[in-house]
Order: sequence, then structure tokens, then C-alpha cells
Amino acid sequence: MVREAERLLGVTLPSALLDLLRVQNGGSVAADHDAFPTSRPTLWSEDHVPFDDLMGIGRRDGMISLLDTPYLIEE
Repeated sequence: MVREAERLLGVTLPSALLDLLRVQNGGSVAADHDAFPTSRPTLWSEDHVPFDDLMGIGRRDGMISLLDTPYLIEE
């Protein structure tokens, strides 16, 4: 699925993302980890962006995945 996603997206997925996807391949992010720090202000906060959900790789009914990115861009 990783090779399919990389081919479809035309990128090499970062190893840190792949490590995270091996722990949890998509879904809700725990409240203790639901923000990503930034070094400059964003529309959401002075120092972070929300990270509520993780898009996984694969096909499951009712779930959007990284493989749906071309469709989401078109939409």
C-alpha cells in the first residue's frame, strides 16, 4: 500500500510518517497528542496546528485514506 500511495501521489512518504502509520494506520489522535507545534503563528494558534485525525493508507468502507488524495484534490 505504501508503494501504491507513493506512486499515486508522486512522492516518497517521509519515514517519520511511515513509522507513525505502523503504530496507527489512520483514525483519531489521542487528546494528549492532538496538536503539532509550529515556530510561527497559524490561523488556529500562536504555536501549533490541530492534529485531530490521521489519514491512513488502504481501502476500508466509509474511511478516507491517502489513496483518496487525487479525488480530494479534484473535489
